[in-house]
Amino acid sequence: MYSENEISEFVDSEDLKYQRIELPYGIKTPGEERTETINLVHNELKKGQTVLDIGSFLGLFCIASLQQGASKVTGLELNKEKLRQAKQIAEFLQLKPKYLRLDVEEYPRLDKHDLVLCLNVLHHLRNPIGVLRYLALHTNDTVIIEAAQFGIREATKFVMRDIKSFIKSWTRDWKSLQTSRILLGFIPAIIKNTSAAFIAPYSPNTSLRTFFFSKAALDTILNSHMKLFSSVKIKKSNFKDRYFIVCKKLKIKHLVVVSGTCGSGKSTFIDNMQSNGYAAQLGANKMTDTFVTGNILREQKLSESFPNQFNNTVIFHYDINSINRHELHSYERDQSLDILTCADKISIVLLAPSQKILLNQMVHSESKDGYLSSYHNNLQKKYKSLEWLRALHLDWLEFLNRDSLNLHSYKFYECNSTNNILQPMTDIDSLKMLVEKRYSES
Repeated sequence: MYSENEISEFVDSEDLKYQRIELPYGIKTPGEERTETINLVHNELKKGQTVLDIGSFLGLFCIASLQQGASKVTGLELNKEKLRQAKQIAEFLQLKPKYLRLDVEEYPRLDKHDLVLCLNVLHHLRNPIGVLRYLALHTNDTVIIEAAQFGIREATKFVMRDIKSFIKSWTRDWKSLQTSRILLGFIPAIIKNTSAAFIAPYSPNTSLRTFFFSKAALDTILNSHMKLFSSVKIKKSNFKDRYFIVCKKLKIKHLVVVSGTCGSGKSTFIDNMQSNGYAAQLGANKMTDTFVTGNILREQKLSESFPNQFNNTVIFHYDINSINRHELHSYERDQSLDILTCADKISIVLLAPSQKILLNQMVHSESKDGYLSSYHNNLQKKYKSLEWLRALHLDWLEFLNRDSLNLHSYKFYECNSTNNILQPMTDIDSLKMLVEKRYSES
């Protein structure tokens, strides 16, 4: 236990600005009051949960989380001096957060945490969007972001000079000073409502402040460019005119992925899951299932398909040729597949009928008045190549093989459309061997 004199001497002799932390004997560090943020964290934190704080500085939110019942708290901080001070402050309070000197932009290997805090950090990062995705993948429940707005102060500093120069040139030609003043008056409203990210010019004095995201821009990134959150709520912060974003990670108990290319019978399989006994075999109760497709997930906010954070069984209709149709060219770039990372248990059903059956089913299901669209007509030509079919299916399985290294709950099935038997596969390699054999030259 430290004496009042020892703690006072530490506070008086150290640079402890920015975060006000209450220490024993009524002593406080001279930083700013962050009660609003602490209350927000408290409202989202459930007792016994784990917390990860990015850019923990003196450890205010690590300390507050432990005091509010977190079971384990980890703080990442690059500044060695702040880490030293944070460890001493925690010792004064007889608390034991885990502080690590790690750069989040190097994407360190960390355990998932229930609550991830990223408070006033984004505008200091070189790759903020990459970090947002990293954080989304490292939370089990909630991410809280506090972001700096590109307000009038920043606009005046970084943008106004160029805008005024343009308007000055324009008014010199048109002799319309009054019009230029009107245009300048619109700038605050444009900045407030834009969906853009602003890039600040580099200067050593800016502490690497690089990107400022408007509310609409971050909402688009978190809600549309990623398919990981069932809700993204924006709240005003009273700290330096900033704002909070509270993101709830989508949770799926059992995800059933019915995969195959166009005409393979995915829709028929799903429609007949109950009557054919597939639902029972897969452990999916179709009466209470949520159904989504890759196209729906790409086109909509995730919340439109998943109004609730917690979901029991989800049936996912996935066309394995969609990465080519939408010019993504890689399954890693298909954001609809983000939901694979949200599931506790995943069952992969592959529908890979023979070349002849695939051609017949595709023409039958996709032709209108006897005609195929240009896309399906081109696809018909591709289906005539066994090499193309083999490569497409193996590419999909190889992606799953890479992804399943991080999950221990994958199960694989193949449905033979000839005899309508859903066959469990021992592993993904056996499924690859089946594809190799089915789409090999006779």
